[in-house]
Amino acid sequence: MITNDEIRAVAKLMKIEIDDYEEHAEKIRKMIEYFDHLDSVALSDTFQRGITVTIDSLRDDVVENTGAGADLGLKFGGGEHMHSPKLR
Repeated sequence: MITNDEIRAVAKLMKIEIDDYEEHAEKIRKMIEYFDHLDSVALSDTFQRGITVTIDSLRDDVVENTGAGADLGLKFGGGEHMHSPKLR
């Protein structure tokens, strides 16, 4: 359980002024309880951390010509540089 003294110490380190330490201590207690609850959840049953695949199981890359060209509608300003639309 977090104490008002610990709240004062953290507030001092953060260089903030706190008038009602008890109010903040209660909020922090609730956050810590929630973090403890999250820590108790077993992820190994619900989350697969990695999948091993072989190269043979992947699809072949297929190159398709879209006809749009590499500029995608960008304006060329002469020379090799492209100009993008103005962002506002």
